[in-house]
Amino acid sequence: MSSRNLQDELLTEAEFSAWHGCLRFANNAIFALDQALRAAHEISLSEFDVLITLFNAPNDRLRMTELSKQVLLTASGMTQLVTRLDSRGLVSAPSTKPTAAASLPP
Repeated sequence: MSSRNLQDELLTEAEFSAWHGCLRFANNAIFALDQALRAAHEISLSEFDVLITLFNAPNDRLRMTELSKQVLLTASGMTQLVTRLDSRGLVSAPSTKPTAAASLPP
């Protein structure tokens, strides 16, 4: 068992306040970016994340498993998102199986 006191591991009030402020700022920035993308381009921040990730991938293409790792979505969340983008013609995804690849259309 550690000899450190639990009190030594807790944040001070100033540290807690700083972390809380950082998290609030990050959440507000993400919300503002999402709203701006929706208003200007009718896509969400998550959809933009997939599109920019594919744009930066070799040959504009990634396997679904790699795409979900890079975008930080679950496999089922990625399947739903790519299916939505595919139906709008923004990506090409003949299959959403984990070994299948999603790509930007030619």
